Amino acid sequence: MKDLPLPVYLTYCSALSSDHLPVLIDTACRSSFQHPRDRPDFRRTVWANFHTHLESQIPFDPELHKGMAIDRCVENSSGAVLKALTASNPKCRPRDNPRPPIQGGIHDEMHLKNRLHRRWQVTMDPALKAEVNRLQSLVTRRLK
Repeated sequence: MKDLPLPVYLTYCSALSSDHLPVLIDTACRSSFQHPRDRPDFRRTVWANFHTHLESQIPFDPELHKGMAIDRCVENSSGAVLKALTASNPKCRPRDNPRPPIQGGIHDEMHLKNRLHRRWQVTMDPALKAEVNRLQSLVTRRLK
């Protein structure tokens, strides 16, 4: 915060049942938190498809003597390159190491274990800790 020229206001929330307190930072600065556009992964581009799409979208026009015709051709070419790139890139990234889906019963036991663990962190009840340990070993066995 020391290099920020604007005033910074810090507040914390103590209404949660955790031993961690979240800190809210309020500044007067204006910034845009929009997601940047996805960059294409050129390693996965099918270049034959790219070439085919590009040839079909860019017409060959040797009569480019006027400035407006050249500008229009440049705009059409850049748009055609972007369209060909999106058409020749796969839509989703394949997983390198696909994991088998976790069964619903195991998911429920994991959520119960996490909930009991959070409650144990607050109360330090030995019976809760024993139940957390039992659930942890059960989940581990079932996952294996």
